[in-house]
Amino acid sequence: MVWYIFPVLGIYKTPSSINIPVYPGANSAGSTICSVMNPTLYQEIVQFNATTSDPANLTIDLVENITINAGEDIDITVNVSTFNEIQMNARTLSIQAKVVEINGSQPANVAISNTNMIVNILQYDNLSIIQEPLSKTVMINVNKNFEFNQN
Repeated sequence: MVWYIFPVLGIYKTPSSINIPVYPGANSAGSTICSVMNPTLYQEIVQFNATTSDPANLTIDLVENITINAGEDIDITVNVSTFNEIQMNARTLSIQAKVVEINGSQPANVAISNTNMIVNILQYDNLSIIQEPLSKTVMINVNKNFEFNQN
């Protein structure tokens, strides 16, 4: 008789959205905590992958692989950064966790858990008012007689 060990995995996040300020001088970054749960009686190695709807403007930083012991919950931080003064908009972020090894062996089935969230690029006012001195420009044609009085 052959016994198979089937991996199971759960992933949850707090908060469910990431707010990123992008005003001039802001750090233009935000983060969320993902809790990864291993409800099995075996040690699992979990691989993480993150994708976004705007890969040209968002950079995602998270751990690639972690080892989770039997019955253990582990928190990982997912950091997202962008450029200052980027256009305000909501983007999506998907995080996938996949069991790649259980109890030292390749898993008998595929255990994947996904979570999705919104990355909010916050609005800011890029407005400044500068008062400049008043100036007048006068053009004079030298072939004509011209009188100019300024009161």
